[in-house]
Amino acid sequence: MDRPRPPNFGASPFYNVSLFINPEMAVHHQRIRTSQDILFGNEQTHQQPQHLNRLHQSAPLPSLPRPNIKTILSGGIKEYVEKNNVTNPFFAAKRVMNDLTELEEKPLAGIYVGPANDHILELMAVIEGPADTVYEGGTFFVDIIIPKSYPFEPPQLIFRTRIYHPNINSNGAICLSTIFNEWKPEMTLLNVFEALISLLYIYDLEEPLIPSIAKLFKEDPKEFERIARLWTQRYSICTFKA
Repeated sequence: MDRPRPPNFGASPFYNVSLFINPEMAVHHQRIRTSQDILFGNEQTHQQPQHLNRLHQSAPLPSLPRPNIKTILSGGIKEYVEKNNVTNPFFAAKRVMNDLTELEEKPLAGIYVGPANDHILELMAVIEGPADTVYEGGTFFVDIIIPKSYPFEPPQLIFRTRIYHPNINSNGAICLSTIFNEWKPEMTLLNVFEALISLLYIYDLEEPLIPSIAKLFKEDPKEFERIARLWTQRYSICTFKA
């Protein structure tokens, strides 16, 4: 049995001064040394594993097809933007702010409008029943839902207060042909509320949403007035106690 030999410190890279003198010898000593190399002076060079050389190489990203996402510019809106040279159609919120500013500069009597739920595209309007009508003395709440494509599409109006009207059903849906059928991007919320107020004065009996109420108005106006005032007093009169 061979006696263990002392470590060969001259071959160790830690004690080889020539590494610091001749840089070319650094390549010769770049290897992984074990404890047996130090004890028995094993000079066999252990090459660095190949997988360690590929640690810092980035893997190529797979080529994935881009999804076809439909935006609000799809369809007719895109054609309108290209035809009318609209540079920035994504200004629904800014347009609503301008419309609210217009309502402050040109206020309508008996109408109060403001954002609901801290969302500029969800508005709520409080309408006081016009004088000399069957809705006088009532307070009506209306939700205004602004679409993201506004002003290319009209806002949606929903009555939250029950009202006896031939053009407003029990769910609050409104049949307002002036707004929904003849809407133009140049129209503003001021035009919407002007049409809504006029609907409380003059009914659209040609396209009624509730034909039975329209029929009653034509055949017996006094009975219609009696029921409408009764609904106004029952559902829309607000009383506040101190």
